[in-house]
Amino acid sequence: MTPARAAAIRTDRIRGKELPNRERRESERAAMEAEAGRWTIGRLWTESVAQRYHGKADFTDKANYENHLKEPFAEKEPSELAPLDVDRLRGKFLKTHSPAGTGSKERSGRPEGAGCSAASGKPTTP
Repeated sequence: MTPARAAAIRTDRIRGKELPNRERRESERAAMEAEAGRWTIGRLWTESVAQRYHGKADFTDKANYENHLKEPFAEKEPSELAPLDVDRLRGKFLKTHSPAGTGSKERSGRPEGAGCSAASGKPTTP
């Protein structure tokens, strides 16, 4: 560091434009502690994986989280989730997945009861 640059930093600290090292470190430490205390969706996911039984469903659950939920929700706290966030995810799925698997109310383009026998509720064969 050149003497001129060091002098510029000192004058910034004297004028109050930049925090002294001690105060800067304290604010960084406080920010890190606040971040460690945040229970985000990603942190909840890692804690739940660590505490549950490890079976075949874990592979599916992990793939679903990594592929679909991690990007939009991992850094959010549960209180920050809005219905609009879930609707956006559902809309994204409707573009690439069948409507029956998205939890959408619009299950298919068929009218209700189409393809079923009215009396038994069982599918009819053409």
